[in-house]
Amino acid sequence: MELIRSAKIFTAQDAEIAKIEAELHQARADLHDALNEVGAKISHVEAALTPEHLARTYPLTAVCAAGALGFVLGSFFRRKLTAPIAIVALLGYTLARELASDPRHD
Repeated sequence: MELIRSAKIFTAQDAEIAKIEAELHQARADLHDALNEVGAKISHVEAALTPEHLARTYPLTAVCAAGALGFVLGSFFRRKLTAPIAIVALLGYTLARELASDPRHD
């Protein structure tokens, strides 16, 4: 009689363990899905916040921001070479980006 009782307890414990393991597995799967969704949203927002995307989406705002930045930098640096260096750097960056995105140069 004692053997049957312990077998029922053992079976009940096994059932409880199996239930907890199934819940744990489901929780891990849900966490994995949630992390994949967060990763997708982060990559979408990251792509939307690149300087190129912002400049193409909001060109007037980008020009105003660049002008304000140039005004601030120009008031701090009073060297005569600051403006030409900034212009050459900007042109170099723009050319490099266009050449990198142009499929004819592959």
